[in-house]
Amino acid sequence: MGSDHVLEFNVVTPDGKFVTANKKQNADLFWALRGGGGSTWGVATSVVVRAHKTVPVSTLSFTFSTTNNDDFWSIIKAYMSTFNKFADAGCYSYVAIFFPGTFFFNPGVFCPNNTPAQLEAIFKPVYDQMAAVNVTADGKNLSHFDNFYDAWVHAFPKEPVGGWTGQAASRLFPRENFANPSTNPLFDKTVDAIRSVVEKYNFFIGFNQAPKNFLGEDTSVNPAWRKANLHAITTAQWTLNNTKAEVEKIRHDLTHVEMKKWRDVSPGSGAYLGESDINEIDFQYSFWGNNYDRLYSVKQKYDPAGVFYAATAVGSEDWHLDDAGRLCPKA
Repeated sequence: MGSDHVLEFNVVTPDGKFVTANKKQNADLFWALRGGGGSTWGVATSVVVRAHKTVPVSTLSFTFSTTNNDDFWSIIKAYMSTFNKFADAGCYSYVAIFFPGTFFFNPGVFCPNNTPAQLEAIFKPVYDQMAAVNVTADGKNLSHFDNFYDAWVHAFPKEPVGGWTGQAASRLFPRENFANPSTNPLFDKTVDAIRSVVEKYNFFIGFNQAPKNFLGEDTSVNPAWRKANLHAITTAQWTLNNTKAEVEKIRHDLTHVEMKKWRDVSPGSGAYLGESDINEIDFQYSFWGNNYDRLYSVKQKYDPAGVFYAATAVGSEDWHLDDAGRLCPKA
């Protein structure tokens, strides 16, 4: 995790003081800043981050599309069967699934300290299944770079910016969901749960990665991240012609019906605050796990008046919006 590599913050706290937070000064604030969410602790004016040696990186990208539902999902299942191998190899895999009339799959794979041949070997089950159902890859690009930055720019170019009408939701799926895919009933249930939600909303973004704590850092990062091998996102959308009641029904179903399918196959896990459902159930545990009580205590120490607020940030449960849309402290 990026927060594991932060060595120091300079911060303006809610009372207007300029402080330094690191392992020796304001250590509790430093702990909270490393994983405790934005819009919460103060204004960071500078950050000191650990630098790393240059590493070679291999990348892979391609697309495919098909109108055959079962064929498509057989390939996705083969792809998900590689998740633990990719994570163990230190790779990062990004996938987008859309359904604009045909199912469209767009993976991007980013593998530091791996050769193109090593990357291809891990991806072999996907290629084999594509061949089995007679689906071909379009625009395949297998590349190798001698440094991280050039590989990143190549694999993840700039994206367009715009607005939308919809609500996102996400889930962190643990490693165990993808272990021993040929014999693990939980793997089948996980793929089925993801498929059900994607076919409902025609949208899925997935990040296959394993952000383990190799450095043994004491941070406030959601413990669910350390066990996760997939961060999955979907979005329920509506149009400007939908009524308020219709929009509320769409939002309710996303939180309480569709996302329940993902929660049911990942009990005790959580979600990533930065790409989450604003109506996340039990957001305190979902976003921070057992770290929440300690985070709340730090919040009360540095910001007892609640100067910094966000709808699902630490301490937000002490506030509510009245009928006029004003933010008020709870009695």
